[in-house]
Amino acid sequence: MTVMKRFTLAMAGLFFILGGVLGMLINEVFNNITDLASPTVQSQKILEKTLPSDIRFSDVRQKASPQDRIKESQIHVYDNRVVIDIPNMEWATYTDTLSMDPVLDQGANGLEIIPKSPAELEVGDIVAYESAYVHGIIVHRIIKIGTDNQGWYAITRGDNNDSPDPGKIRFEQVKRVLAAVIY
Repeated sequence: MTVMKRFTLAMAGLFFILGGVLGMLINEVFNNITDLASPTVQSQKILEKTLPSDIRFSDVRQKASPQDRIKESQIHVYDNRVVIDIPNMEWATYTDTLSMDPVLDQGANGLEIIPKSPAELEVGDIVAYESAYVHGIIVHRIIKIGTDNQGWYAITRGDNNDSPDPGKIRFEQVKRVLAAVIY
């Protein structure tokens, strides 16, 4: 066999192997692109690749979240600024007490609204209230709402705290409700 024939056979073999590898790569890329069209499939593939097999999402329970206070139509994004059309919105900063980690921390900026009635507050909302037990304003999440012989009340707790705050929070103590956090 001549050198030229050996070279030709070697090149043909090399092209055959490269073609197979290229085919596998194209197939993988095509499958990934197809999966992108289906968020459920894509999410499942990500979970399969990144999570240990013993984690079961069916064991996770729904937690109360703050209600949506800012409609999409009230948010205007421009090249050089963002405008949120909410009357009477107030800016707030937070003390780093660790009680609301990881949601609120030093450096976070809050946009808060003054609620007009107890009907505007729900379990899951984060409120700024005057405590009867501590001087100053406390910012914690509402975990329960009820009524008693004195009227409406809320039970609050910091997200990073094990126990609820002491006492019932009356509507008159609630100064503001968090509408947005900007980090």
